Amino acid sequence: MGRVINSGWLLLWFLSSAWLFLMPVFGPPAPLWGAGALALAVGFGFLGFRVGRKSKPFALFFSLADSLTLCGLIFLAQAAALPLFYFLGARYHHVPLLQPLVYPLLKAAGLGISLSDGAFFVQTVDRVSKVSITLERLGFFPFLLYLAGGLMLLFATGQSRSRMVKFFLLLGGYCSARFLILLLISIDIDSQCIFWSSLITSVSFFPFILILVELLPLPARLSSLAVVYPGVGKKPFRAGSPLFLGALFLILAVGFKDPGVKKPGLLLIDEAHSEWEWTDEKFDTRLFGKRTDYNFYCLSEYLTCFYPQVKKNYQPLTRQTLTGVDVLILKTPTQEYSDEEIEAIDDFVARGGGLFLIGDHTNVFGMSTYLNKVAARFGLRFRYDVTYDLPTCQLSLYQPPAILPHPVVQHIPVFLFGSSCTLTIPLTASSVITGYGLRNHYLDYSRKNFFPVPEEDPDYEFGLFVQSAAVSYHQGRVLAYTDSTCFSNFFIFIPGKPELLLGSVEWLNRKNRYGIINFILLLAGVGCFLSLAIIWRPGRKDFLGSLLTFGLLAVVLGVSISHLLNRKNYSYPKPRRNFIQVALESEHSSSFLPVRRLAENPDHSFLTFFVWIQRLGYVPCLKPSLEEALQCGHVAVVIDPVKDFTHQEISELKQYLLRGGSLLVLDSPRNQRSTANRMLKEFGLTIDRHHIVRGRIFDQAALPLGEFDQAGQIKGGSPLLTDRQGNAVFSIKKYGAGLIAVLSASHLFQDESLGYTSSIPDEYQRWLSGIEFWIFESLARKEFRPFSLSGQWSVISGQ
Repeated sequence: MGRVINSGWLLLWFLSSAWLFLMPVFGPPAPLWGAGALALAVGFGFLGFRVGRKSKPFALFFSLADSLTLCGLIFLAQAAALPLFYFLGARYHHVPLLQPLVYPLLKAAGLGISLSDGAFFVQTVDRVSKVSITLERLGFFPFLLYLAGGLMLLFATGQSRSRMVKFFLLLGGYCSARFLILLLISIDIDSQCIFWSSLITSVSFFPFILILVELLPLPARLSSLAVVYPGVGKKPFRAGSPLFLGALFLILAVGFKDPGVKKPGLLLIDEAHSEWEWTDEKFDTRLFGKRTDYNFYCLSEYLTCFYPQVKKNYQPLTRQTLTGVDVLILKTPTQEYSDEEIEAIDDFVARGGGLFLIGDHTNVFGMSTYLNKVAARFGLRFRYDVTYDLPTCQLSLYQPPAILPHPVVQHIPVFLFGSSCTLTIPLTASSVITGYGLRNHYLDYSRKNFFPVPEEDPDYEFGLFVQSAAVSYHQGRVLAYTDSTCFSNFFIFIPGKPELLLGSVEWLNRKNRYGIINFILLLAGVGCFLSLAIIWRPGRKDFLGSLLTFGLLAVVLGVSISHLLNRKNYSYPKPRRNFIQVALESEHSSSFLPVRRLAENPDHSFLTFFVWIQRLGYVPCLKPSLEEALQCGHVAVVIDPVKDFTHQEISELKQYLLRGGSLLVLDSPRNQRSTANRMLKEFGLTIDRHHIVRGRIFDQAALPLGEFDQAGQIKGGSPLLTDRQGNAVFSIKKYGAGLIAVLSASHLFQDESLGYTSSIPDEYQRWLSGIEFWIFESLARKEFRPFSLSGQWSVISGQ
């Protein structure tokens, strides 16, 4: 065995700090800091084991191997504690029981403080600050990291149970003292950032390491770190089998989701209780305004492509109304449900129905209050708050976990929230979306839509929150989701939103069948670990080897089985009817859509252009590669390309057009890095960026249209829009059975010119919108008729 320096607790500090920097619990990860902390942990371990091995052969190799093994064991122990943190940290925040205990200590510190309604009120120089005790402020996340890692370190170095108890008491005492000190500082600076900053949190636990060095030093010589891997005899397998089975059963108990019995898919959307996010206001080329923007019409129409029946209800909900319904959607209610309706809904779910509850932020329009009367039957509650990204107070991003995601979100890409509320859920519920790196603020009735001002509310919760939850109730299922904005017409087809919608409805469109299996697996797992405690004998040197061998094998196998089963059982439904899909690609295009954030400047955003495609009854989508766009789109769109097209991509484009696809290329002289011509020349088209076309534009009949402020001259093809001299700004060319179209003034379709999705277009914007409608309608049918704003292209403003 090697020797270890007495400051070996530094290894635990570096590993715990690495988790703080690598996990996006309180902010974006800092990979370089995390990797540096991991490297230093291994380095300190190596130095510790290197002592006393200088004269031994292969000393460097064995010292590095022991260091990597010890760091790996501690890291695995901390990883095993993460599910507990995500489970409890997202569900529980306030710790009111500690308020009476902390109050006299703060009073003794000389603060002008009072205790009322489960919170402290502190009188400062210019204001009264409200302060609550939460798990995040107490340092629950680092506490679990140090607890799991420290116990593994003590166990690996052969320490007694009494020393482990002493470590636990020291850690609990230090976290309490740390909380009080940071609380006093936060009150003084009127900020909570010291509680969630990864760097400050890491540094704040360094004194704890110094305390451990003095009061709980590690031995000079390790006695039980040598990892003896289990052999092929009976004893290792007799001990390893319960460990393997116990871990496997527990993982399957968490990861396996009942596939249930699939139902026909008869959907009912309740309109009787909602005056928001309407589904019966048509989204077309004639009616514009905010009422068509915050609207679920496209959601409703999109569901009809996948399910045989999507009805709307305008009557009170009764057992008769819900007869024959498979999934009931209650969205953004603005009036309450009667007791009789709630009983009917309860009975509907118990008999195998699926209930989709869609709410929004801050109890706006009272919708959380009305939803909670229904949700309470299933142990759910929409809170009266709103969430933001913790460091920036901007909209938050969500990426589904790579390991054991819920079937609802297992297929979605990165997801940009609008402004969700959070959920209170029971222990038996599944957290479908556990948001991370968030802060929440409670409603402010004095402000529009009840949005609070984050800067005026320092007493916020932060960290993990439940933003969507699922409950099994007898034979049926309930799914609660907290951000209706994501399903509005202007957001519904941004990546992540249609995937979440279909994943939600598909999970709800099942009757429970094998729900008892999870409970049986849980009992079996607990039983295996109890038998392991009985069989195991202390002092066995192959324990760590068994932990690595049997434990890791069980984890890998359990996660893989759960993942494969859930992927197989919960695939997306196949379309039941054809619809026209317009695919924008982002591999070469430099256009902006709000996939990860909102646009900072309207002159870079093509959101309105994207959403206007829906007004034709088409389905737009954004694909990360040209190949994917060509595979799914009846019309493929490239906007302001800046990346070169490969020979393979040009070949795929040609095959796409030969099969009858349509390609739209939008570019502009403003795009200084344009690569459009390198692709267009393969089809006999080019954009002359040096010949700028301005002024009045004419159609094929020489009728004057609107004005182009700046466009490149298009050479080749059949010109459809030109200036007075016949210089083309829009031209088309047939290729095989397909059609390629080029417009050389893409900036006119940016939000700055086209307007916002909720605004009523002026005369010029109506003309630009008409051009877009004309282009896409013509490309979809592969035939260009003369452009006109009369007839079907007329635009009627409306609210």
